[in-house]
Order: sequence, then structure tokens, then C-alpha cells
Amino acid sequence: MAIKGTVCSGFGRGKEFIQNEYYNKMLKELLSFIPYHGTLNIKVSSNSMKRLRKPIKIEGKGKFGGVDVYKAKIGKIDVAVLVPEKTSHDDTLEIIAPMNLREKFKLKDGDSLEIDIKE
Repeated sequence: MAIKGTVCSGFGRGKEFIQNEYYNKMLKELLSFIPYHGTLNIKVSSNSMKRLRKPIKIEGKGKFGGVDVYKAKIGKIDVAVLVPEKTSHDDTLEIIAPMNLREKFKLKDGDSLEIDIKE
């Protein structure tokens, strides 16, 4: 399932989440890569958010709460889409990858991006 969105800045909490020992360990076990220590935020339509199905769930621990994880790709790069239970974004996907995606694709706020979510 392809979802298109627009790159946007976040609040900087993704880095904290990824570096948290518990979540980092869980993500490493679930994914085929070690996550870079930050997220790329993609603003999407509410319809796109409703289309997300069958997540891998990571139970909450501490201040972050649980998170739904969806394996995905951007081009040929394995990524994961995170949808945290505790979030200020109701229309934003947080993307993790083995590298800094902003640098890799030379992305800036307002750029369009397509994510292919595995079902």
C-alpha cells in the first residue's frame, strides 16, 4: 500500500524514543536494520491514517507508551513507520531507517515522499 505525504519537522522526541534502551532493543528485534537515532516525519491525510492495518505492536514502557510498527520501503530502502499511542500528531507518520533519511534523499520540509507499506 503506497502512502504519499509531505515532509515536516517534528518536536525532536523521536530521537529520545529511538535511543530509549527498551524501544531500541524491541525495534532491532523486529526489523532487518538498526534504526538511525531519529525519525523523519511525514504529514499525511487522515484517510491515509485510517488505511493502516495490522500493525506490529510494541507494548508501552515508561513515558512513551505503546507504538504500532509497520514495515515499509522508501524506494529500495527498508524503513518502518511508527504510530505512537502518545503523540501530538494525529496526521503524521514517523519513519525510521538505518540512516538519516533527510540527508540520504536531500529532503526538506514541504517535499513530497511516497512510502510503500507492506501488508
